[in-house]
Amino acid sequence: PIKRRKRHRRKNLHNQEPCLMRGVYFKNMKWQAAIKVDKKQIHLGTVGSQEEAAHLYDRAAFMCGREPNFELPEDEKRELSKFKWDEFLAMTRQAITRKSNLSL
Repeated sequence: PIKRRKRHRRKNLHNQEPCLMRGVYFKNMKWQAAIKVDKKQIHLGTVGSQEEAAHLYDRAAFMCGREPNFELPEDEKRELSKFKWDEFLAMTRQAITRKSNLSL
């Protein structure tokens, strides 16, 4: 007997808000940013606004040599160039955690 996979429908579509920016999506009433690296989806963080999520993606896109949603300032590019990918991810996630703890 051949098992057929059921197609899963997205639940709570009213909870989803469309976004035209690369790497940005709205889930569980929050904006999230993610980027695909080596065929793996990497969650960059959950933030309060679409613009913040786009900025997270843009920084990661720069680190990966991809096209950003918005051009980064030269000084920010220079600063990011100092980091390796793993350091960048750790720093980004730490900053988001610190920021969310301050707002509690």
